[in-house]
Amino acid sequence: MTLCIAAPYEAPRADGKGNDAPAVVICVDSLAVLGESAGAVSVTDTDKIRWITPNTTLLIAGQLSAADGVVGEVAPAIRQYEAANIGTDPDLYVDGLLKVLKECMQRRKAVLVDEHFKLHHGFSFNEFREKARERFTEGHYIELWNEVRQIHLAADTIVITFAGDEAVIIRTDVQGGVHWEEHYATIGTGSSIANAFLAQRDYYEYGMVRDECVYRVFEAKIAAERNVYVGSSTSIFILRENGALAGFDYDGEGPLRDAIRQRLRETPEHPIDNKHFTPVERPKRLRG
Repeated sequence: MTLCIAAPYEAPRADGKGNDAPAVVICVDSLAVLGESAGAVSVTDTDKIRWITPNTTLLIAGQLSAADGVVGEVAPAIRQYEAANIGTDPDLYVDGLLKVLKECMQRRKAVLVDEHFKLHHGFSFNEFREKARERFTEGHYIELWNEVRQIHLAADTIVITFAGDEAVIIRTDVQGGVHWEEHYATIGTGSSIANAFLAQRDYYEYGMVRDECVYRVFEAKIAAERNVYVGSSTSIFILRENGALAGFDYDGEGPLRDAIRQRLRETPEHPIDNKHFTPVERPKRLRG
């Protein structure tokens, strides 16, 4: 019940020397929905953004308790991996991190499956695998395996880290999949709308400046507010490779929001000559 966006760009180095440094714009809304699906990630930024290490940040969407379970697996694993791989080749570092995240997702899924069996059937998942063929009919056995397939993590995440001169954005989904995103990533109920807007223009983070990146991310977020589960309040931050963090304040956000909303409301004038519309013979028989 939320929206989180992460999009990279290049920022000038503080000392003005060398190539531009990688940076990432992160954006989250501030709406939680209570009810039967209570536990949606709450309204505070601290719930949707987890500052794992100075080099790695985690964005989460989904049920709060489920997201906490995922974070409980991912956060210590990332800290341990970072500490043990300082100075590792960037490509090898990312490959190793992907492996770590996949293992985290597998462990979390295994915990949820085991809890499900103990709660609903009175025995562990290991007992099911070892004795199910003996204890259940073929139909019941297949039915229980179908239950396993329907169990998911109930939370998506975006892992943002830096390796070498590159910002790395990795998305995990409710099924436990781990995806190294080529450019930006979005999660939450408004992600499909945000993705559609971000995809309207080619995205090249190399050479993209901060202002363009902030505009495109904020535009996607405002568009996604058409989804009733995306809050109108917004928090935007800039992450740098050295752990530096900057927040986009309301005095800057207000005028930019007004400008984006005005642009989205406008319909550009594009006259179409009548000659482009020609009579078409109506089909004599309609299918259906």
